[in-house]
Amino acid sequence: MSAIGAQAIFDSIAKNDEEEISLDDFMARLSDFGHSDQDILRLFEFMDADNSNTIDRCEFINGYKQYARATGSTLGQEWRLWNQLDQRDEEDRLKMAKLFMILDMMEEQGSAGEDVVQVVEEKISRSRRSSFNYSGVVITTPMALNTADLLRQGFTEGTPLGREYAAMVVTTATDIFAAEQNVVYLAAPTEQSSLTIVGDLHGSLADLNCILNEIGEPSPSNRVLFNGDFVDRGTHGIEVLLVLLVYKCLHPESVHLNRGNHEDALVNQSYGFQQECVQKYDKTMFKMIVQLFKNLPLCAVVGGGPANSDRGLFVVHGGLFSDPDATLDSISAIERKKYSTVMLQTKRPSEEDVLIEEMLWSDPTADGSLGLFRSDRGCGIEFGPDVTVGWLKSIGCHSLVRSHECIEDGCEFVPINLPPNKKRYSIYTVFSASNYSDGDNQGAVLKYVDLTTRPKVFRFRSSVKPPDHRLISRNRMRLADMLFRRHYRLVKAFAIADPEGTGQLAPEIVCGVLKATLGLDITWIALLPSLVGALDYKDGSIVDYNKLLERFSSRGNAPQKEQALLSQMYDNFDLLKNTFEYWDTDHSGGISKEEFSVGVAKLNELTEDESMHLNAQDLFDLVDADHNGEIDIDEFCEAFRQGRTALCEDIGDAGAETMKHSF
Repeated sequence: MSAIGAQAIFDSIAKNDEEEISLDDFMARLSDFGHSDQDILRLFEFMDADNSNTIDRCEFINGYKQYARATGSTLGQEWRLWNQLDQRDEEDRLKMAKLFMILDMMEEQGSAGEDVVQVVEEKISRSRRSSFNYSGVVITTPMALNTADLLRQGFTEGTPLGREYAAMVVTTATDIFAAEQNVVYLAAPTEQSSLTIVGDLHGSLADLNCILNEIGEPSPSNRVLFNGDFVDRGTHGIEVLLVLLVYKCLHPESVHLNRGNHEDALVNQSYGFQQECVQKYDKTMFKMIVQLFKNLPLCAVVGGGPANSDRGLFVVHGGLFSDPDATLDSISAIERKKYSTVMLQTKRPSEEDVLIEEMLWSDPTADGSLGLFRSDRGCGIEFGPDVTVGWLKSIGCHSLVRSHECIEDGCEFVPINLPPNKKRYSIYTVFSASNYSDGDNQGAVLKYVDLTTRPKVFRFRSSVKPPDHRLISRNRMRLADMLFRRHYRLVKAFAIADPEGTGQLAPEIVCGVLKATLGLDITWIALLPSLVGALDYKDGSIVDYNKLLERFSSRGNAPQKEQALLSQMYDNFDLLKNTFEYWDTDHSGGISKEEFSVGVAKLNELTEDESMHLNAQDLFDLVDADHNGEIDIDEFCEAFRQGRTALCEDIGDAGAETMKHSF
């Protein structure tokens, strides 16, 4: 059931547009559908998270989704598949993205390979916003109070900001952030000074406009905290970022920005923002923005402590930490300005390295399990409600507010009731990019006017809900891509499951292998007919898993659209070919593990930023797709494609559109 469907059901039960449902109304409405009083009462108690004998809208939507999952409902499976594919995809792409990002950097210096030709300076004449016949916003010093509004209007109309002014905004904002601490302390919200918390925007200018049109201009009486992930994925990352920075310059005490996991040089290379910066400005601009990202605060504490009766918010992009002894002082001690990427790159990370990655990458456990667990994202951890309560108690707060996860209805409220705690703790996850990455979700923001009641939730869509067939089609393409990448792991897993080599297994065993190997907890049984290429497959029938392996063993068997997507790998073919030939020291036509390690070691020597150093062993295993101990040119190019963003087509379209406004 989608969030829209759940909200429609809520509205049909609630009387007179009220925002709470009583037990009597709940019983009367559901008994119309033939449910027993016992079942209705059990469901009501399940949804009434705060035991108030009423169910509000947030409780109803969250409770309905949990109930649907617990009862094995197949509704919403495409949403779950999309969300899990999105997270599983990160781990592989980000590891390989670092290698090719550094190769790009070395290419500029002529040091990635003997024959790499020096790139012409940024192709400035094609990509840079010139001041000749300039028709965009003119930014003065000091900035006029209407600068941000004019900038939003200009961007919405397709008019870019001149490079000179963009650089001025980035530089000015960087200086402001540099003076702030890792932990920003904000006064508790009041009716006279509210606080709105905005989640991930991911380059969606339309969503930012929708939010600001609703909440109004930031000011001392209307404070706003943007909780990271301003860029990547969407086509207007640079525009969104510049608007936020102008607001920060105009209202430094009323507008706050936390760093997210996408304010990261490595992630930007993989998910599109670096390419967007170069297309719309140049590489120098991207480097300036990376410096800005390094200066962003890491979290905020709102209210809290004895002065607020230990009611306060801890606002961070991702989540909490594996170190039970971590404190606010530990966060304050992090040298944040040295991290162009927060992703761990060494086998012996420092406490600071671990802490900053976990703050920006971690998630709460999806099923409420207690304790700490490895994250399927490949970065950060998953933390249980016991970890949340322990942290909030230690800092005198009652609620964790985070973003980082796409939520179907934009916002998720999770109350935490752990005996013997009498005080109620909670987690809010807020996500503000609607229809994210061609998905189907609402955006939302939280508005606080005090810390004793729940925030008001403003939900929205800035664009029409995409048709279901588009989401289904995209899911199938991404699932196929993951099956190709995991082909040899699947071969080994099926060999273990079928020691006699019959080639046939029971469907539940096949589904178990797929779930364990791909890390996707979805209804695999429903996908078996399409995966084995037998639409007449009957439930319960023995599965010929070799058919599945054959279908996803060669990319030549991929659908036509998938093959078109793969052709993007040739956009930097000269760099890849020259690097490949340089590393192939014995000219055998393949790069051995030893040759690869030598090449990576040379890159590490040339890279002063230790956070960007590469792990040769991990990378070799990823790039060597057929695991024969040698990398050929096709595997090298394919690894580059995986390291590039899947949004290259969108970025290309945006670049073509914005080129119309270049002078």
